[in-house]
Amino acid sequence: MRFFNTSSTSNQSNNFTSEGSSTSKDGIGVVSFKYCVILITITATIVGNTLIYAAIAKFQMLRTPTNIILVSLASTDLAMVLVMSLHAITDLSDYWIFGELWCDIVATLGLVLALVSILHLCVLSIDRYLAIKTPLRYPLTVTKRRVYMCLVFIWTFPTIFLNLPVADYHFRSEVYGCGTAYRVSESFKFKPYIFVVVFLFVVVPFGIMLYTHAFVFRIALTHVKRLSTVERSLRTRGEETESTQRRTQPVMSVKREIKSAKTFALVIGVFLFCYTPFFVTGTYRRVAGPEAIHNLATFITTWLAFANSFSNPLVYSLRYSPFKKAFRKLCRCEKGRGRGNGKMSISGSRKLSPTQAGQCESREPKENAPNT
Repeated sequence: MRFFNTSSTSNQSNNFTSEGSSTSKDGIGVVSFKYCVILITITATIVGNTLIYAAIAKFQMLRTPTNIILVSLASTDLAMVLVMSLHAITDLSDYWIFGELWCDIVATLGLVLALVSILHLCVLSIDRYLAIKTPLRYPLTVTKRRVYMCLVFIWTFPTIFLNLPVADYHFRSEVYGCGTAYRVSESFKFKPYIFVVVFLFVVVPFGIMLYTHAFVFRIALTHVKRLSTVERSLRTRGEETESTQRRTQPVMSVKREIKSAKTFALVIGVFLFCYTPFFVTGTYRRVAGPEAIHNLATFITTWLAFANSFSNPLVYSLRYSPFKKAFRKLCRCEKGRGRGNGKMSISGSRKLSPTQAGQCESREPKENAPNT
């Protein structure tokens, strides 16, 4: 999934068969390493993102506008499995074996999914920004209907924009897969298009993320100071009155939203960690030539970018309390009809009593803050 490669169109037809033959075979250690990375990445992506679907389907309390965005983001990660699978075969066989049609499909799909993921992260940042800046109007502003409309836009806009007639690029196969090769040198009119793509789908979204999270952490400092003042007042008086409870409740509510924003900031940080080496090495190869980066380094940076597809469920399971509780219940509780009460029971050799089984389902994860 390389998006910044250069190639000659005259050699394009030969790339599907001949390029792999010029590449020396990897040793058994490198091949074993590749097998492990590929197997872990694809398996973790499928299992982790399927758990997100299962959690939303099982627990009604999780069906919030914010979590709908997370489900859509999980869809991009699951769709990336197709790109991973074809790249895996290419990485292990040392050449692209699927022909020009699938080269077009995989290269386009990989680019679209990467940009759609960035837009999802941008929307999540705006969602947390609104939840903290206007907490009272947030339920009226961020509705499920508006979220669905937003998701339709962030899925269709990159797909249409990247397939405009002015997008004069073609595809090439290489030993690590099939990616986009832009004809920058052939047409001056294409150069502005590259900058427009980068500006619309990279610069603007990450600029919005930077602004919203700067606002969130500025508010965080303010409310931490306010909460500390209230807590000191309570300790001094030695009692907690109803009025002080009313004063602390809005502060605690904002504090929970801030914790949630920190979790999504971590998701953005992981995305940058996974994709930055990928884009840096890809850009360097475009400038210095395809032989400037060793194939193993290309493999590592490419699959590090793929690994971002299972990082989100991992972050949610560690930091985001609603999904953390839901994942725990999905792993421990099996669906079953317990003597007509329709409750769940813990998986294992011993069935729970109806009362205990009822407790398993009644403690559904609530939409509260992630643990820090």
